[in-house]
Amino acid sequence: MNISDLILQRLTPGQVSALQLLGRTSESLGVRAFLVGGTVRDLILDRPISDLDVSVECSPEELVASGHINAAVLEKISPFGTAKVTLSNNLIDVAMARAESYPSPGALPKVTRARIEEDLARRDFTINALASSITPSMWGEVLDLHGGLQDIDSRCLRVLHEKSFSDDPTRIFRAARYISRLEFDFDINTYGLIAKVHDGVVNLTGTRIANELEKIFRESNPLNALQILETWEVLADIQSDLSVDNRLKELMLPGWYPSKDRKLLGFLLLALPLLSRQRRELCERLNLATSISSPIGDLDRIDGLSEGMKPSQIHASLISCHEAALEAACDYYGGWVRDQIALYRTKLREITLDISGADVLAMGLKEGPEIGRVIEAIKASLIDGEISSKEDQIKMAQSLLTSS
Repeated sequence: MNISDLILQRLTPGQVSALQLLGRTSESLGVRAFLVGGTVRDLILDRPISDLDVSVECSPEELVASGHINAAVLEKISPFGTAKVTLSNNLIDVAMARAESYPSPGALPKVTRARIEEDLARRDFTINALASSITPSMWGEVLDLHGGLQDIDSRCLRVLHEKSFSDDPTRIFRAARYISRLEFDFDINTYGLIAKVHDGVVNLTGTRIANELEKIFRESNPLNALQILETWEVLADIQSDLSVDNRLKELMLPGWYPSKDRKLLGFLLLALPLLSRQRRELCERLNLATSISSPIGDLDRIDGLSEGMKPSQIHASLISCHEAALEAACDYYGGWVRDQIALYRTKLREITLDISGADVLAMGLKEGPEIGRVIEAIKASLIDGEISSKEDQIKMAQSLLTSS
C-alpha cells in the first residue's frame, strides 16, 4: 500500500516539505525514515492529524549534525532518543528507531538503537505499528508487519504480543482512549489479557497514572473512556472507591466539558463524588501537583455549605476557593448549593469594606489579632446587610472596641 496521495492531500505544503527534507537527509546518511504510529493510522482513517511522528534509524542529533538541516531547531531530547525538531515552522516529533526491554512489569523500558522493524514490534497495538516511508526512493510506501491495515479495516484493537499490557500497564489506559475515540473494539484475546494485569496497574507510579488520566480528560469524550476503565475495574485498581457516578455521567459530556483547563476540571470531577479522606488519598496516590490537589482540597470547604446559611457564612466558607472548584461543584451539586455558589461568585466576593485595619488602629486598638477579628465582624455585618455606609462601619467598630 502506498499513501503518498493521502500525505499530499491531508498535510500542509510546509509539513510535506519538512518530511521530504527529513527523508532526503536520512537517505544521505544511509538510514531510513518513516512516518509512524498514530500519524499513519489517522491518515488512513481520515481523522484529524494532531502530531507528525517520525522514526529514523539514527539519532535526531545525527540528522541535525549532518549539515543538511540548517534551519532545524532540536529540543527536548529524552533518554529514549526522542526529540522535537522545528522545520520551516513545523514542529515534528523525531525519534530514534529503537528496541525496548522491560526490567520488570510496569517499569520504564531500557532502549537500544534498532531498525524500523524492531521499532514497530515494540509498539502497543497493531494499528499503531504502521510506518510509511519518507525517504525519496520509497516515498509513501506502507510497512505493515503485524496486520495493522486489516485491523483498521475491521475496526479491531489488538496488541502485538501477550506480554504487552504486563510490560507496560499504561497501555490499558491508551486502549480505553482508542476504543472510545476510534469506536473500535478489542479482539477476544486482547480483552482477555486485561484481567491478568491488575497488579501491574496497582504498581504503577501515581505520576504515570495521572499522566494517562490527563490524556483522557483531553479527549473529546472523556466520560466514555472513564466508563470503559471502570468496566475493566481499572479505576478500582487506582483507588478502591474511585468510580463514575450517575451525576458525572450527566455532566462529563462533550457538550458540557470545558476546554479551558480540562486537566484540572477532569481531576476535580473525578474527586467530587469522594469523601474528604478519599480525596486526600487520591491526591497522594496520583502524586498530584499542588496546582491540582489544592483545588481538590477546596471541595471540602464547599461540602461545608448548608441550606439556609447567612450570606456571611457562605462567604466565610467559600472565600479564596479556586474558581475551577467552584465551577465544578456548582454543576455537580446543583440546587441550593449552586445558588449559594452563584451568590458568592456574582455578589458576595465583590463586597469590600470602606474602613481598614489602619482606621481601627487609629481608634485606639493595639496591634494584634483582635484587629482582624473586628474587621471580619464588620465585614460579616456588611455582607448580611445589617450595615451599609462607611459611617455604619465606623460606628460598629467603635461599638466593638467599647465592649471589648
